[in-house]
Formats: sequence, structure tokens, C-alpha cells
Amino acid sequence: MSLVETNASVARYQGEQPLDYYPARSQFSALIQTVMRHWTWGFVAGGIFAALTFVAMMSAHKSYPATAVVMIQPLREQVLDVQGAMTGRTPDSALVESELEVMHSRLIAGAVVDELNLTADPEFNPTLDPGHPRTASYQVADDAGFRAAVNAGPAQVQTNPEREIVITELLNDVHVRRRGLTYAIEIGANTRSAEKSAAIANLFARHYLESQVENSINAAQRANSWLAARIAELRTELRVKEAAVEHFRAQHSLLTAAGATITETQVSGLERSSVEAATQLAASEARLQNVQSLIASGGSLETIATAIDSRTISDLRAQRAVAAREEADLASRLGDRHPALIAARQRVAEVDAQIQAEVTRIVASLSNEVQIARARLASIQSSASAAQGQLMGDNEEAVQLRELERDAAATRTLLESFLTRYAQTEQQGTLRIGDARLVSYATPARRPSSPRLSVSLLAALGVGGIIAAAAVFAREAMDDVFSSPDDLRRWLGLDTLASIPEVQEVDGRYASGLLVDQVVQEPHGRGAEAFRQLRANLLYQNAAGAQVVAVGSALANEGKTTTAIGLARISAMSGDRVVLVDCDIRAGDVQHRLDTTFKGGMLDLVNGKCTIDEVVMKDELSTADYIPLGAHSFEESDIFGTAEAAQVIEDLRQRYDLVILDMPPAVPVSEAQIIAQLADACFLVVRWRKTSREATRLAYAALEAASVPVMGAVLNRVDLKRAARYGCHDVAFKTSYAGFYAPSPAVNAP
Repeated sequence: MSLVETNASVARYQGEQPLDYYPARSQFSALIQTVMRHWTWGFVAGGIFAALTFVAMMSAHKSYPATAVVMIQPLREQVLDVQGAMTGRTPDSALVESELEVMHSRLIAGAVVDELNLTADPEFNPTLDPGHPRTASYQVADDAGFRAAVNAGPAQVQTNPEREIVITELLNDVHVRRRGLTYAIEIGANTRSAEKSAAIANLFARHYLESQVENSINAAQRANSWLAARIAELRTELRVKEAAVEHFRAQHSLLTAAGATITETQVSGLERSSVEAATQLAASEARLQNVQSLIASGGSLETIATAIDSRTISDLRAQRAVAAREEADLASRLGDRHPALIAARQRVAEVDAQIQAEVTRIVASLSNEVQIARARLASIQSSASAAQGQLMGDNEEAVQLRELERDAAATRTLLESFLTRYAQTEQQGTLRIGDARLVSYATPARRPSSPRLSVSLLAALGVGGIIAAAAVFAREAMDDVFSSPDDLRRWLGLDTLASIPEVQEVDGRYASGLLVDQVVQEPHGRGAEAFRQLRANLLYQNAAGAQVVAVGSALANEGKTTTAIGLARISAMSGDRVVLVDCDIRAGDVQHRLDTTFKGGMLDLVNGKCTIDEVVMKDELSTADYIPLGAHSFEESDIFGTAEAAQVIEDLRQRYDLVILDMPPAVPVSEAQIIAQLADACFLVVRWRKTSREATRLAYAALEAASVPVMGAVLNRVDLKRAARYGCHDVAFKTSYAGFYAPSPAVNAP
């Protein structure tokens, strides 16, 4: 199929976008490929830093750990609640954290410094010169001295700058932490001597426990002194108040019975009787009102009888029910004037009259009960009012008496509470009990905790890995070339038309040959397949009917002439009428690549010195035609901007299906824009891992400024061995399936 026929076929699919042959890489695969590309940088940088880290860690001073364990008492197994009497504390998380701060305080650290004379130890005192001999009576470097120092008495605390420096250094080497959520506290020390570490940890624990005991005793003594003075005051105050109560009672003759006066007892009984009478009255009135409302509303005798709940009425209702059944039975068998039916009706009426009379009697009885209940309630209330008046008039002094009694009772209760606390604190003063106890002594370690070979190796590997990763990504960030189709799409927005492999990597048997010759000599090889892919992509992206295609590049030596020759030969092998026109006025390399002599060229054709038939040359390996540049001078550099040049291109359109223009580099040669305007479309040739992104961007911008459609780009001279790690998946896949591109026997036949 020719190029023109293919364009007509593709144009039927309106709005069709170019096929994306290179899907975006996943982040993970991109990361792996980045590491594979720059692993040497990462290996060298990471190895150097890993070795330095390992040497630095292994050269550090040896340190020996020691740990003492202190248990904060969660419960107090005592008969007396001394803890509650003194502080009322509970060892919750806040208390434990507070105790951790106390253990790691400068006060306790200062006591340890003074007892061990750490101001003379260069490990903790940086102001000392290690070269001078120590004159202190206690040599801290002597391990036996530390064992004796555990039982030594505390030294007098002295405040001076040197001592404060030593305390700070000591606290940096001592750690205090809680074991999980338990009440166990670890006091650890880490120094250059095993005996020194054990002595420091044990002294921290001992001074903390002693401070707890001293605080408990001091608090008990202070509380005991205050309680004793307060108890004496309360006893005197209670005696005065009780005497005042008895004197007031005797003065006003206030007799009591069961804790209350006689008038108070009488008023209390009348009030209870008044409540009972009011309740009885309310019940009687409720029954009466219920019956009266039923009678007033015209309720039936059955409803009224049910509300009254009288046994007599219940019996009468039973008699009426019997009489009513007899009446109904007779009415169903006899006529209305029958004597038996009339007698039955009279019996029903008589029973109804009896029920009505009983209801009237009961209503009258209920009215009498209400009147009696009202009279009784009024009598009780009258008596209660009189008794209350008497109580208010006669017992005004009782109010004062009760006030005096309450005051005396409050003082008595307070005195009893203080007596109980006093007994508890008195026992606390004789018991040396703290809030914590030592459960494990620190012992000298047999081996140092650092430096450790495994830890140093892990740290070195970690540092080396971080530096290696930083080196790899730094090298990737500095990479300013095109390595994959994704790079072309990301930086220029161009599709990759083909990836042409490096000539030495096409086939080992043709290692010294040219790629363009292999297109014809090895039509089933990887090189020919790359140019065949280029032609196919040009066809399917050429829906607008571009017949004249320009081949350009950003800089020289990127392989645009090789690409143009290969495209011409593969198109000719596919049956197209193809002509390759050398328009590179600075180099003119086509005639040298094809190794032919020429009589004229494109410049002669434009100047009218010869005709097309005179300058067209035949390719020896294919049916493609080509027109060399011809002899030229610098004055002829702008000849392609003339009307004659445009007419020559128009004449070539009439003769050929595809006209390929080999342009000069677009960045250094400005005539590339003029030549590109003669073409219908163009594409850029980018040398793999060589051409900079900035140069390619400038070339792309120059072609766009010339209003020439850029169909895409070609990655040239791709290294097949390194292609996969840079994201050239198409070349990598073709390399994996190289057997599919092996030459057929017919092609290899002599």
C-alpha cells in the first residue's frame, strides 16, 4: 500500500488519536529502573560512608551497662492507714512519672557525685587534663573503690560550677524508665567501667529510697506536732461547750423524753393524726363525688351499683338478672297481654325499685361519713394549732439549747477524728517506711554494651543505604538527557515513533557494517524492524495527507541522515515511490553515505542549472531515489526560502509518494526553519542518552515557530543491553524475542 493510499484510509477515522505505544511506568518499576541505572554511584557513595560509619562506631570507647530496679509500693500492708493518714496518695501513672523525675533529679545526682568524688573523674569532668596524675584520695578508676563507695556515707553537698558540669554529664549517662505499665522503675548507668556503672546505679537507688524515708518521717513529725496542739485546743473547747449546754438546760427547766420535750412529742402526735384524718376525708369525698356524678349524668343502675360496691345491691342485681331472664323467656312464647308475662315484668320493676332505694340510702350514708370526717379533721387541726402555739411560746429557749448541743457535737466529732489521726502519725514517727523499695541491685556487666559488631554493621548498612539512595536520586535529578519514550512525552509532549538500536548491537555478524545497509541486507533483523515501525507510525499519524516529511535534529551527529536513509529504503522496499533530498547545506552527508558520484544536486536544481532527471540518483541497494545537495557556498545558505525551491518540492510531489527532506540541525543552523516550511510535517531524531533536553526543547520550539506540524520523535542509537533499565520497553521486548527477527534462509542464501 502506498503512502497516499494509506493516508486516504486513515483519514476515514475522524478524531482518532495516535496510539500510545509506551504506557506510563508504575512508580515501583520506575524506582527499580532508577536504581539499576545509577547503582555504581550509589554503591561507591554508600560504601564509603558505610565504611566510615563502621570505623567510627568501632573506635568509640567501650561502655558497660548496669541496672538497679526500684518498686513503688502500690498497696500498703499495714494495720494503720499511715499512707492515707499522711498524704492520701495512690500510685497512679501521674505519681509514677513524678517519681521518675525525682530519681533523675540533680539533687540525687549531686549526692552520688559527692559520694563517688566524680569531680575527679575525667569521664564526667571534661575540664580535667587526662595527662595529669590524679591527687584525689579516692581514685574513681579503681573498681574496688566503687564497691566500697556503695556503703560510704553521704558527703556534704557543695555548689560550684565544676560540680554542676559533672552532675550534668552524670545525668546524661544515667537513664530512669518505667517497665511497661508496672510499678517497677529501672535505674540504669552506662560508663566506661563495669564497677563504676554498678556503683552509680545502686547509689541512685539508695539515695532515692533514703529520701523517701526521710520525707515520710519528716512529714509524720510535722503532722504529729500540729495534731497534738490542735487536740489540746479542741479538748478545752469541747469542755466549755458541754458545760454551757447543761447550764442552759437547768436554767430554763427544759425536760426531755426520748431526746425531745413533752410539747414536741404532743405536736408530733397531733400532726400524724391530722394527716390520717385528712386522708380518710379525701377518700370519703372521692366515693361520694363518684356516685353523685354517675347519678347526675344519668348512669344506669348497674353502673351506679358497680361504683358503690354494696353486697346488698349485688344480691338485688342477681335477683333482677333471674327475673329478666324469665321475662325474656315468657316474651318469646306469650303475648304482651298474657298475665304471666305481666307478672314477670312487675317482678323486674320491683327489683329495680329496691336497687334504687338501696342506692339512695347508701348515698345518704356516704354524705354522713363525709360530714363526720370533716368535723374530726377540724377538731384535730384545732388541737394541733393550740399545741404549736404553746410550743412556740414556751420553747423558744429550746432552739437555743439545740444550737448549743449541735455546736458541742461538732466539736466532739472533730476531736475524735484528730485523735485517730494523731495515733496513726505517732506510729508513723517510729516506722522508717518509704513509698518504694529496692528489688534488684545493679551488678557489674561482664561484657560491654557498645561498641557491638552487629549494631555497628547495621548502623553502617543503614547509613550506607541512605547515602546510596541519596546518591542515586541526586544523579537521577542531574540527568538531562532522554532515556525513554516516557521522557519524550513528559518533557516535550511528543510520541515516540520508533527506537532505533545501536548499529553494533543489531547483529553480531554485522558488527562493522552500517545500519542502513542492514535494512536491505537483513530485512527481518531488528534494525529493519525499527525502521518498519517508524514507517508504520508515520502512516497512521499521517491522516492529514502529509507527503513531504522533513527529518531534523537538535544538534549534529544525532543520526538524522542515517534515519532518513533507512526510512527511504524501508519505504521503497514496501512499494512506495520514495525520494530522499539532501537539504543539509552545512554538511550534505547523503552522497557520502551512499558512496556515489554526482553531476549535480538540490542547489543546482533550485538554481535552474539542471533538471530533476539529471540530479536524481538511484540507490544501489533499494529502489529509492535520492538527490544530493551538490556543490555549494555560504552565499547559497538561504536558497531554500525562494519560490524556485518551493516549485522543486511541488514537482517532486507529482513524481513520488513520499518525499524525505534531510534538514540541518535546528539549534545551530537557522535555515532549518526555512527548510521545514517546505514540508507538510516533520519529526525529530534524538540520540539516546546523548542529546540534552534543553537542546531538544529549543529545536522543537523552532519547528513549532515555523508552523510545521511535528509528528513525533525517534530515539536513535539505543543501547540494547541498557535499554530496559532506562524504560525503553519496546527495544527491550524486541531484544527478548530476538529469534523472531532472525534472517530467513532465503535472505541468507548466497
